[in-house]
Amino acid sequence: MKAMENDIVTFQVLSFGPIVDTFGARQSVHTVDANTSIRDFICSIGLEKWISYGLSVAKNGDRCSIDEVIKTGDEIALLPPMSGG
Repeated sequence: MKAMENDIVTFQVLSFGPIVDTFGARQSVHTVDANTSIRDFICSIGLEKWISYGLSVAKNGDRCSIDEVIKTGDEIALLPPMSGG
């Protein structure tokens, strides 16, 4: 049976640094429509400013493009740039 485009995808987000405040926890579960990219998800939750700040992302433990499509069961890590001195 072929999947329909409006299928729902469930995935986990690991957030770090100040992004944790957006979710209220380091780990959270989310759902999006099939064929949603990580960029689309980030923008849908109001974190697009972090993209311009140099946000890195990882999918299932491997750094990836922010334009990767999210699939059911994925673990997406949102890694804000670190500062220090």
